[in-house]
Amino acid sequence: MPIHWIHKQLVRTMMASLLSAGVVLLQVPTAALANMSFTTTAGWRLLNVPQIFQTHGLSCEAAAEQMALAYQGVNVSQDALLSAMPVDRRGPTWDSTGMHWSDPYDVFVGNPDGSERLLTGYGTYYGPVVKAAQRYGGVVVQYGEGIQPPTIYQAVMTGHPVVSWVGFDWKWHQVSHYRAWDGDLVQFGSPYEHAVTIIGVTNDNLLINNPWFGQQWISKPTFEASYGTFNHMSVIFGARANDPGPNTSSTPYQGATPVPQDTYHTLQPSRILDTRDGTGATAPGPLGNDGTMTLQVAGRGGVPATGATAAVLNVTAVNPSTASYLTVYPSGTARPNTSNLNWVAGKTMPNLVETPIGADGKVAFYNHFGTVHVVVDVAGYFGPSAAPTDGLLNALVPSRLLDTRDGTGGYRGALGQASTLNLQVAGRGGVPASGAAAVVLNVTVTGPTAASYLTVYPTGAQRPLASNLNFVAGQTVPNRVIVSIGAGGQVSIFNFQGSTHVVVDVSGWVSNGTEATTGSHFSAVSPQRILDTRNGLGIVPPAGMASVGLADSASTGVTALVLNVTVTDVSSASYLTLWPDGTARPLASDLNFGPGDTVPNLVIVKVGPNGAFDFFNHTGYADVVIDLVGYFGPVG
Repeated sequence: MPIHWIHKQLVRTMMASLLSAGVVLLQVPTAALANMSFTTTAGWRLLNVPQIFQTHGLSCEAAAEQMALAYQGVNVSQDALLSAMPVDRRGPTWDSTGMHWSDPYDVFVGNPDGSERLLTGYGTYYGPVVKAAQRYGGVVVQYGEGIQPPTIYQAVMTGHPVVSWVGFDWKWHQVSHYRAWDGDLVQFGSPYEHAVTIIGVTNDNLLINNPWFGQQWISKPTFEASYGTFNHMSVIFGARANDPGPNTSSTPYQGATPVPQDTYHTLQPSRILDTRDGTGATAPGPLGNDGTMTLQVAGRGGVPATGATAAVLNVTAVNPSTASYLTVYPSGTARPNTSNLNWVAGKTMPNLVETPIGADGKVAFYNHFGTVHVVVDVAGYFGPSAAPTDGLLNALVPSRLLDTRDGTGGYRGALGQASTLNLQVAGRGGVPASGAAAVVLNVTVTGPTAASYLTVYPTGAQRPLASNLNFVAGQTVPNRVIVSIGAGGQVSIFNFQGSTHVVVDVSGWVSNGTEATTGSHFSAVSPQRILDTRNGLGIVPPAGMASVGLADSASTGVTALVLNVTVTDVSSASYLTLWPDGTARPLASDLNFGPGDTVPNLVIVKVGPNGAFDFFNHTGYADVVIDLVGYFGPVG
């Protein structure tokens, strides 16, 4: 059954307007014990530290400390903290050796309501902050200068808020010095001395509670430059009692995990269903509310009448009347609690679908709400092969082959109306120069000027009556494409109308049986949900990265996973990338989306030596839902 969106963080409240627009909720499966299980560990940590603004013009240190103490359950006012520091309201003096003032390592220097520029007030450093914390029962675990950024990041990851001294404008400044009345030489950062509370850390960013500006995401390089101004000065506060640590989510796979035996058979794309004109259907007409239809796949479009275990279909939802989702599954079996396509009203949505074929040679399509036209092109199938090295998948770390925005791949400028470009794939991005029958690509359109579609096909072959991506003006849409390699080791990309930029990343290739001796067999499984960040892990923040680890007690030897990945609760334009754990994050994307979108895409991701893969969200917030639909394993 669908679950209700429960926003557990402030950003989810901000998304309420998007939810009211009718974005459909994804479903969740039931849990059971199995041979496979998946554990997701968040690589980010966001502490629930309240944002408090400074009540005096210069009381940033007291406000930053007040926030850190409140996280520990110690509630104390800024005035009380200032009194405990304490405050020396005297102004500076001068003699022949220069300026002299109070020592910020011992007291708060000047009037908290004064002005740094007019030298009527300044601030304080770590010593008085620690003294005030101890006065009111707060816990401090480390303080001083020379505390390097990695120490801060690890502290936040383990539940410790950190008060750090930075430049007010987030820039590095060269400090001056004065001799305090007690004789100590003091670094002096007027008028840019500032203290903030670090409450969150992701792969690239920090979440800052700023006493002056409010909550901010600051990139690590920006923070590190500014943090160097005051000689890496920080106070690391204690964590909450019984702190649970970084969020994790564990899900067992329910059902059998057979040894992979199938190979992939590429086909010239062929249309086998179009409810708009009745192709493949009993009569023209959209799929209705809570409606199910079956489609004969075996014996059509190049799929053999017998022997095929699973089909690879490009499924497009056209002109939906309302927000909904489509589930594709083998005919004659119980409908799984997963989804393949999710959309909002009026938006055309494509997705590559891998699905087992039912015993009757059919697959079923279920639409949850409203009405929608469904278009299906068959791209290939899985089944046995007579050649031992034919049709084996070789998964790759994703690599960018084409970006018409910057000229990557030899093409610069949008692909025009009724235009075709030929992209070299053999010999690039890990695909061998020979021995590959097909490539696994993620194709994305961005900045289209008109409603159109892309067709990807082998260079030199006749362009098929089929589409891989359908889109409207201004939309950014990704879709997985498995396409045979054509003449010269190339594939062709055709745009129907208007113009659009095209981005292509390669994530694998399929052997042709002539040379390749490596690769993996395939096993389709009943689709099941292995991650839903709305249920425990938490929404993925800007630059949030997580690791999904596979425990394979059956020792299947999984080399790659076939996943249907969906993003929802999206706050801003961003992208999601998946790649094998233990390798550097690639310059590639698997899903691209805008604010308010719910976007699915099929992903074939190689797993690292430890059986894990990682995912990364570039910017903004997004929930991630992952359904397992199959996996690859080594040739026995």
